[in-house]
Amino acid sequence: MGKSGLKIIIKDDNRYSAGRGAHINLKRAERARIMVNKIPVMVDDLISKTLAWEDEKQKLFLYDGARLISILEDYKHARNHKEEEKKRARADTRSKGCDWKSTYLREMACRITPNAIEDDLKF
Repeated sequence: MGKSGLKIIIKDDNRYSAGRGAHINLKRAERARIMVNKIPVMVDDLISKTLAWEDEKQKLFLYDGARLISILEDYKHARNHKEEEKKRARADTRSKGCDWKSTYLREMACRITPNAIEDDLKF
């Protein structure tokens, strides 16, 4: 299961349900997350092995007419850019004061009425 499988799991609203098979879904999601986290290391390893092969053979390693090193470097740059965008989005969310605790407390304060408090005081 790769990135696409992980995206499907993330979009599934029932992935945390306590029904039958929930533990299987959680295990599958954890395995997918582990595999996706291994991708950058595998890309770096592939780059180093390809460079060693190119040095040994004195040839360029081509894949679909393009140098494999270029393809892998482009992938790494795109992945780093995507991670930076995620970090920036999280920082923007934090700086705007979108704190879930304050939002939750504000919503709960709106639900509490004086009558509800009096009813709670009457045992």
